[in-house]
Amino acid sequence: ALGLVQDPKDKTKWRSNTGLDIGISSDHRKFFDNAAKKGGGGAVDLAMHCMDTDYKGALSWLANTFGSNATS
Repeated sequence: ALGLVQDPKDKTKWRSNTGLDIGISSDHRKFFDNAAKKGGGGAVDLAMHCMDTDYKGALSWLANTFGSNATS
């Protein structure tokens, strides 16, 4: 939903046409953007990073995209 495409050779890596190069940890709790040299934990942090938005914007997007239960 964030416009990332999974690397066919490495299922833990996702890329975008805007330069994001995201690695997701094996437990799906953390991410690291190799291009920006920044990381975080959880869906809210990932949405904030990929969308260049604040906490409120990320929560709103997650709720609208995946339902209000996605943010609780």
